Amino acid sequence: MKQLSKVLLVSVIALVAVLGFTACFKSTPTYAITKSAAEHGSFTVSKAKAKEGTVITITPAANLGYHLDEINVYKTGDVETTITVTSANKFTMPAYAVTVVVTFAQDAANAITLASTENGSFDVTVDDESAEEAVHGTTVTIVTEPDTGYGVDEVTVYNTDLPVQALSVTDNGDGTYEFMMPNFDVTVCVTFVTYYSISLPNMENGELCVQSTAKAGAEVVITADLDTGYTVEWLKIWNTIAAEMVFDSTLEENWGWEWDGSFTFEMPGANVDIWAETGEKKFPMLVTMFFNNGAGEYLEYSMELLKRY
Repeated sequence: MKQLSKVLLVSVIALVAVLGFTACFKSTPTYAITKSAAEHGSFTVSKAKAKEGTVITITPAANLGYHLDEINVYKTGDVETTITVTSANKFTMPAYAVTVVVTFAQDAANAITLASTENGSFDVTVDDESAEEAVHGTTVTIVTEPDTGYGVDEVTVYNTDLPVQALSVTDNGDGTYEFMMPNFDVTVCVTFVTYYSISLPNMENGELCVQSTAKAGAEVVITADLDTGYTVEWLKIWNTIAAEMVFDSTLEENWGWEWDGSFTFEMPGANVDIWAETGEKKFPMLVTMFFNNGAGEYLEYSMELLKRY
């Protein structure tokens, strides 16, 4: 009997210990945090689920041209039950699942002013439509229209309120230019100058390639599309107003000049005529000769000649 009592006592104690242990380690429930899809931006939350009382941080990231408008947190399935979000974009997790909604709004448009100009005109467009304003982050295109005999000299875009703050402008190479609209008003300035003509010769066995006009001081690059086995034998550039050579490959000062596939010159303030002639390519040939010095010895002499293909 005493032995049975001891067994029962030990069993009761063990049962109490197990129940107590289980009670001590009973887990605290966590609740899901659902992110609603956002437009014109994105956001993250510090946890996907959390216990009651946990501080949750929301980190929004607006797309270019947009800014954070509002953050709302409500009980999932019950939009009327909302949770307070602090100015630091934080909220305290309640004892139920929640949904987070973040909205972004478009930035206000900034004004684009066109400075007056002469010898041409220009306009600015956004998505191929003429524009007087644009939102931060928008690509703005400048379309230029020079008068006959003129071309673009310079394109500048600057802060209307702070002219020393200039923006980067990209030359598209087709008379249009682009810049990214900043978050302030801008002024666009385009100046035009006289462009002078460049005339090319009629050549056999190929042709020279160059732009048709250029402003004074511009670097002009001449290239060539030549028949196989031919090169430019000589090249001359004539200033039609000053009646003088800009470049002449046949002059003594240019002795040794060879066509290497292109030639660059500085455009004078005048129309220019380009003259040139093609010829067969040549390649170096080493010729070695031996001379008797009269003393029974032969001296070796080598020289490089040019031979046509």
